[in-house]
Amino acid sequence: MFITSKDKEEHLAKVYKVLFETAAESLVVADEKGNIVLVNTRTNEMFGYGEGELLGQPLEVLLPEKLRKGHIKHREDFNVSPKRRSMGMGMELLGRRKDDSQFPVEVSLNYFQLEGQNFAIGLVTDISGRYYAEEKLKKMYEELEKLVHDRTEELEESKRLYQTVARNFPRWNGEYIRQEFKICFCRRFRIV
Repeated sequence: MFITSKDKEEHLAKVYKVLFETAAESLVVADEKGNIVLVNTRTNEMFGYGEGELLGQPLEVLLPEKLRKGHIKHREDFNVSPKRRSMGMGMELLGRRKDDSQFPVEVSLNYFQLEGQNFAIGLVTDISGRYYAEEKLKKMYEELEKLVHDRTEELEESKRLYQTVARNFPRWNGEYIRQEFKICFCRRFRIV
């Protein structure tokens, strides 16, 4: 069977469409004006929109209100000097769903030209799971640090008490002091 270049192009177009639609991450394509011209199914799922609702909308609809003005400037700068890059290095980026809820994201940008027009494509990853796991780990670390600090202070206090008793009562039997210390310590922390 002979495959024409047109058949090959149609086949490749189908493959590209399948790849775009089945991507595990959100893919958003916007024109130079920042209007959304194409999204995949994952974008609609991630941001809570129905099929076709995002088309023609400004990209900023996917951002929290407080970030929109700044993003317009960033988008304009990107159009002047487009390059493949990750967005917001060292910053916490947020996406905004249709219901106004927000979630942490990572965004990778690229650009392409088609029929003389420039387009930007963003790959958006919802990092909520990782973000909340990192927050939980950070909280656990802080709690552990506090426990270690508190326990160190208790031990230092016990050491000072023992040294004071030993200095003020040099003839006492060390075993007697240890027993008395145990009783005081246990009462203080309600161990007995």
